[in-house]
Amino acid sequence: MATKSDASVIKQGQNVILKKGKNLRLYQVWKKRKVQLDKKHFCLDDAIGKPYGTTWEPSGKGLQQITPDCEPEEGDGQAGGADNRSINDDRHSQKLKDEDIKELRSQGKTGEVIIEQLVQNSKSFKDKTVYSQSKYLKRKREKHLMQFQILRPNTMLLCEMYGARAPSKNIHLRIDTLAQILTAANIQSGINVMMMETCQGLLLGAIMERMAGQGIVVQIHSENAPVMLAVDAYNFPNSYKDTLYSFPLDQLHLLDAEELLKDSPEESQNVAESQNTNAQQEKTTVNAIGQDQVTVDSIGQDQVTVDGDHLQMKSQHSEFLRDETSRLVTNDVHIGMEETTEQLSRGDEEVLMAACDTTGDPSSNSKDMECSSQTDGKQGLKRKCAVNPEKLARKQRRKEKQIRVGTLLHSTMMDTLVLACRFQPLPIFKALYKYLAPSRPFVVYCHYIEPLMECNEWLRNSGDAVAVNIRVTETWFREYQVLPERTHPHVNMSGTGGYILTGIKVCDEAQE
Repeated sequence: MATKSDASVIKQGQNVILKKGKNLRLYQVWKKRKVQLDKKHFCLDDAIGKPYGTTWEPSGKGLQQITPDCEPEEGDGQAGGADNRSINDDRHSQKLKDEDIKELRSQGKTGEVIIEQLVQNSKSFKDKTVYSQSKYLKRKREKHLMQFQILRPNTMLLCEMYGARAPSKNIHLRIDTLAQILTAANIQSGINVMMMETCQGLLLGAIMERMAGQGIVVQIHSENAPVMLAVDAYNFPNSYKDTLYSFPLDQLHLLDAEELLKDSPEESQNVAESQNTNAQQEKTTVNAIGQDQVTVDSIGQDQVTVDGDHLQMKSQHSEFLRDETSRLVTNDVHIGMEETTEQLSRGDEEVLMAACDTTGDPSSNSKDMECSSQTDGKQGLKRKCAVNPEKLARKQRRKEKQIRVGTLLHSTMMDTLVLACRFQPLPIFKALYKYLAPSRPFVVYCHYIEPLMECNEWLRNSGDAVAVNIRVTETWFREYQVLPERTHPHVNMSGTGGYILTGIKVCDEAQE
């Protein structure tokens, strides 16, 4: 187990956040790999082995650790004017030109020296008020000082970063809304959570961070594979990821005891063994005289029939087709048999004749069919050269995890249900509500209020669900500037943080 000191040190391969003012960038630390921050390119080699939270500045192609400079106090060493009424922004108050600033940089002058030169060559700086002087120095420091911090990724930093760059991809999920979701759902260590989200894994990562590797998280995803871009940024250990189980949304109807029994790993292994045993005994019959049909007998009851008027094969071609089909079925049922079934069912006689060319050698045809890709017009039939064993292993592990999720949902009720997706929440909420245990909370987030009102109406008036403390609330967040004699809300802020539906499931006495 890693010690606390080891966890607080920047390591190669980890994700870090570079923070310069309000600019946040996420990068992975690798030696001799350049990163970009404010049009400046540099490597993070010098930061490896240093603690998080340190301040750095670029020095050549590398970095130099520095002590963060404290911003000067307002009016410290400067006498300001009474007001700014006599100041005209005519762009002639600054004597230094862009060429002079570039020359200072080429001479190796630091940002502090450049800012000092700008102040000395400004005609209107002394006439500004103390507050205007402070704002002027702050803008120049942000522009000419390349100082940034290297921070450990956490929920607040990631939410701020995604919200500033592309809030629509994050379904406009703000940090205050995320905090209310975690609180209303009672996320804590050691519970069973069922959730679905389409915010690049940010909500999932926040839940896993709070659970600290204890408990179970069942993620329902709508894509072929779950999107966990933000989860990877957390640098979670493997013990955290072992508690995560994924299940596709389009297979929720398979969460039936009989279907799970059919898809169990033991039965799949028995079926595979029986396929390998009986593969040599399967035959392919060609009947082109009576009914002009080609029937390919495969495993069990799978049969493919193709009608054709011009499809005639000799005995050696029929034997080759039988051997090739048997090989495909034995090696990969889902790839070989499905492609062969689709090929025969569509009446693709030309592809079969090309594979069974009468002028060629069956062995050479088999080699071409195995190691080349065939494409036939609109069908676009393609065959891979070889099956990647790692891919098959990952597919098998994913299948076994899905079976375990189904068994888990039938044997153990969930402690909380969280939904935050861009889809219509009511159908998904109906499908997952039955897996929630009684006296457990549920939270549904949406950027608009109308979909949540449909869920609210279903909970209150439907006999299928009984819940209490049903509420639809709007999150409201405003950030303030707190400075002497000028405390006020920020001028630019988010308009809305979305809406949240919360409640607690209860049991109906009639259902008991």
